[in-house]
Amino acid sequence: MSVTTSNMNKYPQNWFLGNDLRTAGIHIVYLINKIVGEQFPEYSELFPFKAGFTSNSHSEDNFYCLQIKDTNSQIEQLGELKDKEILTSAKELFYKNHFPSFTDSLKSLSSRGFSYDTFTYIGEKDGSKFSLQHIIETLTDWLNQIVLPRVLEMNT
Repeated sequence: MSVTTSNMNKYPQNWFLGNDLRTAGIHIVYLINKIVGEQFPEYSELFPFKAGFTSNSHSEDNFYCLQIKDTNSQIEQLGELKDKEILTSAKELFYKNHFPSFTDSLKSLSSRGFSYDTFTYIGEKDGSKFSLQHIIETLTDWLNQIVLPRVLEMNT
């Protein structure tokens, strides 16, 4: 059992989010919930980001890093990503590859960047445009490798 997505070698930046890049977290949580609702409706309540979350991001030139954490509250909070360790590791990875794989991101950030209730995205932006394909690939790999095993374990 796994979340599925198609693989593409190119990452067009075709996802326009408007002028406030901080809202990317809200849109990504919506994508997570949509994927989970379509592929695992019977387990959807066991996945993170159902009740509330914090979404902190950092944008600089064409570099973008976003971290979303489940808070188990009803309030969504948006802010600036200030974790220097995350940002340093994310930038080092980004300068090697503007669209790093989930595996490379996980190696670079480890549990500070990814856990059952924490998702981090590193990628290139073009103004207010992102690669939806790259975001979805990163999301599905995180769901398959980290979140889904925990959900199945909680369900037993």
